[in-house]
Amino acid sequence: MTVTVALTPAVAAQSPAPALSSECHVHGAEPFERCAALTSNTWPARMAAAARALNWLHTQQQPDGSFGARTADAVYIIGRAGENPDGPAWQPGSASALDALQSQVPAYLTDAGRTAKFLRAVAATGQDVHHVNGVDLVARVSNYYNPSTGLYHPGHLYYHTLAVQSLRLAGQPVPAPAVSAILNLQHPTGGWEWRIGGPLDEVDTTGLILETLPLAAVPITSTTVMSAVNFLATTQHADGGWSLNATGATNSNSTALALAGLLTAGRNPLAAPFVRGQETPLSALLALQAADGGFNFMATAAGERLMATLDALDALLRPYPGDVLPPARVFLPLVARY
Repeated sequence: MTVTVALTPAVAAQSPAPALSSECHVHGAEPFERCAALTSNTWPARMAAAARALNWLHTQQQPDGSFGARTADAVYIIGRAGENPDGPAWQPGSASALDALQSQVPAYLTDAGRTAKFLRAVAATGQDVHHVNGVDLVARVSNYYNPSTGLYHPGHLYYHTLAVQSLRLAGQPVPAPAVSAILNLQHPTGGWEWRIGGPLDEVDTTGLILETLPLAAVPITSTTVMSAVNFLATTQHADGGWSLNATGATNSNSTALALAGLLTAGRNPLAAPFVRGQETPLSALLALQAADGGFNFMATAAGERLMATLDALDALLRPYPGDVLPPARVFLPLVARY
């Protein structure tokens, strides 16, 4: 089965243009378009890679319509790609991907992070987030909130951030202390760790937080955001990619999360300081795509390819400076749900 990624330009136009410095560096804020002249059009290559990855994703769907424990992640990406997870293309048997997602409610809603993934998946498909197999996902995520700490999860900052992100993607308000909790946990290096109070600096959580803070009305010119961007610049590898920390080998998940964070925070990952010789974060990510269309975790280890591919798709299906889009009603990446 061959799939295409399709949307009309009118949808993408709903997405506010990020701000970038006039040199596309870490500091300052200038209109997004000013970086386009400094960046080549990567849209065709990204969409070709995304189409191949979506084709591979079809091969991972189970007869019951699910993707196992990654069903919510997969439905989220299918929705963001402009595909219908309840349509025949995503129905290998009697049940679609959306049917499978609904069947996992409420059994899979065991903590704030998992519940948040279901909420953002349903929001991305345009379904009613308040009525999913008898569960109000907004209320369920909100019920995990502890007003005394400002946290949705007592020990997992990544899950807490997912809760904040999912509520905003669903058009719901987030308590101010929930955002302050993230800001207060930033390390002096500009990074964060997945554990609340943990001493490590790691890329994955930092990328997710960068992707989330602008959704929660934290200015992309704030000290918090600029420090996080600088952290990513200092932990980037010579091949243009990232690993969980500065000492590992480049992997798809960390590189994709860093890319998504930088783009949402209005930075150009295809220009200085994120260019390493001829390599960029995008080239590092695309280098990890295998011949079958799926992404490997690392060049030397396939790892969990389903999650690697879903993370990579999330990074590919976003607007980049330099994009030259086709005419209306042809192909356009789904980038407007933010």
